[in-house]
Amino acid sequence: MQIAIGAAGGISASQVVQLLKFLSSDNDKLEMAKMAFGYVIDRDSYGSIVGAAFSSSTTKDILNEYINRHW
Repeated sequence: MQIAIGAAGGISASQVVQLLKFLSSDNDKLEMAKMAFGYVIDRDSYGSIVGAAFSSSTTKDILNEYINRHW
């Protein structure tokens, strides 16, 4: 998947949300969201757009911490 995203020139936060809909657990979604962050083209809004896909506020916080460390 990483090769396909990189070859396409990146992925938008909205596209990541669409991919996350195929995953059932917040843990799986979080891992996918972390992986995709390195390829996202709209980093400024990534946390708010992708964070909305999580059911747990704790998972949203973990994603935001990850974004802050890897920006």
